[in-house]
Amino acid sequence: MDEEQSLSNEFIEILFVPQVRANLGFGHLRRILALMRDMEQFFRVKTFIYIEKEYFYQELGAEIAQHILMEQLLHQVPKEKRWSLIVLDYFQSDASFAHQWREHGLVVALDEGGAGRTIYPYLIDILPRCKSHSLANEDERGYLRLNHIRRKTHHSDGELRILLTFGGSDQAKMTEVVGNFLASINFPSKQWSVVKGPLFKRTIAWPGVKVMEHVDMAEIYQDFDIVFTHFGITAYEALAAGCWPILLNPTQYHEDLATQEGFFSLGVKEISKKRHPWLKRCLQSNSYTQVMQAMPVSARLMPPRSLAVRLMELTAYKHACPVCDSNKVSSILYRTQRKSYAECAGCGMLYLMLFVRKAVTYDATYFDDSYRKQYGKSYLEDFEYIKKMGMLRLKRVMRYHSVRGESQMSLLDIGCAYGPFLQAGADAGLQVYGVDTAKEVVDYVVNELGFSAQVANFPQELPYAHQRFDFVTMWYVIEHFEQLDVVMRQVNRYLNVGGIFAFSTPKGDGLSAKKDLSAFLEASPDDHYTIFRKVGLRALLQRYGLELLHIETTGVHVQRKYAKIVLGSWQERLLKRLFTLRGLGDTFEIYARKKRDLDDE
Repeated sequence: MDEEQSLSNEFIEILFVPQVRANLGFGHLRRILALMRDMEQFFRVKTFIYIEKEYFYQELGAEIAQHILMEQLLHQVPKEKRWSLIVLDYFQSDASFAHQWREHGLVVALDEGGAGRTIYPYLIDILPRCKSHSLANEDERGYLRLNHIRRKTHHSDGELRILLTFGGSDQAKMTEVVGNFLASINFPSKQWSVVKGPLFKRTIAWPGVKVMEHVDMAEIYQDFDIVFTHFGITAYEALAAGCWPILLNPTQYHEDLATQEGFFSLGVKEISKKRHPWLKRCLQSNSYTQVMQAMPVSARLMPPRSLAVRLMELTAYKHACPVCDSNKVSSILYRTQRKSYAECAGCGMLYLMLFVRKAVTYDATYFDDSYRKQYGKSYLEDFEYIKKMGMLRLKRVMRYHSVRGESQMSLLDIGCAYGPFLQAGADAGLQVYGVDTAKEVVDYVVNELGFSAQVANFPQELPYAHQRFDFVTMWYVIEHFEQLDVVMRQVNRYLNVGGIFAFSTPKGDGLSAKKDLSAFLEASPDDHYTIFRKVGLRALLQRYGLELLHIETTGVHVQRKYAKIVLGSWQERLLKRLFTLRGLGDTFEIYARKKRDLDDE
């Protein structure tokens, strides 16, 4: 939670959206209700739960009324309503549903297995997914909320206590499958019990067997040795309670997950025939030790973590597109706990969603340390080389300027650092101006080079606000701005009509990105908020009154594709030329001309 929120007396509002279809039981709903209770207990929040009217039924209302006030229940959400956070708990959701909620705020999806998985900004897998699924931001079994479960401390061989519980509705009728098996082997009826979920409408009756309804599962595990259930939260709860979980799964998907996680399963919907005699011997032995040995469970529990705390941390971050301010994304291309990368469905920009505090300070240390780390020398030690590169860029800039007057032309370099490009511009006869956030480097430009420069946190602060320039440049700077739309609008204001905007930046469709996009995005610094690609670049510039003139491919490293090639050889030189022609550099320079003022619209 950010400082502004923590100091505010205002409650932040969080919306929870569980999936409540009858065939899916109450698991999603109960997890959400417990989470709402946790968040209201420990934080200044107002929580609400949304359930579509068509899926609301009597049993659902009764369950909800046990946990929250009915005024917290919503059946519709105003289109313009924005929430600090939206928490979705769905087995599977489709793309249109995902886009619908993205318009209302930052969405965190729990255990999402549908098309929405590629759209939601932040995914938390609490239960495991099949390995074919895309990665989540977090894969954390510690969020299972198991520390409140009463634990069984003693198992006695000689009188096994068995519990059957297969969810809210058990549409696969696995309760009957296991119950009929126990009855068929004459397992003592006083030693086993059945839990019927709220949506379990079938009549079941085995003489002498206790059937329970409306129970708090966390309280009753301690009374049993073995729990028959399917893969899901109950299996982990049983394990946490010190019981031995034996699974019968409703689908092959559940079966695969159970195997992947190390649970013991009897099969899918039916007890495997080869397990019948063997299971009979184990249970009739009435020996907990023998059951453990015969039906090994290697699943492990993780140290508990608070999901409520993590969700509150995420309320501090807002993640609309930095160009068009849209919350709709085509897809999330990469995820870690630290960040996600989204492709905007509106303008096509690839942008960073950061879920940690930005720790970069752009001072002299930043220039010295980061530059030395990459190039083996300090920025000032490399000043002349950087200036030489600047002269090549300046030739391209000058080539495209179509307006020639008698007065001296002017150049504004935003992110000027120690001023090598300003020096190149001055040597070419331009009137140069610089802007940077670091006071030390601006002092150097003013006092050592003798040029005009200002310290400013651009674009929040606007130096030279009333001046116009023939050239505006940003060399490896533009990606550092969180508010690209504001930056581009100010660039337009700075430029004379016919003036040139030139910038360089990492290339999101260059060699490294094409070779391994995940590795490229992971390596992208956490202060690079936008990743430019050739696709959509022309339209982006036109949006801000600019005409694309030229793209110069740079950062061409043949050895990143052909590791054994000899640097400087004719083969390397030839491939470098081919890579350049094909745009396979890891960086590029963009040159554009201003065609119109935005204020003309």
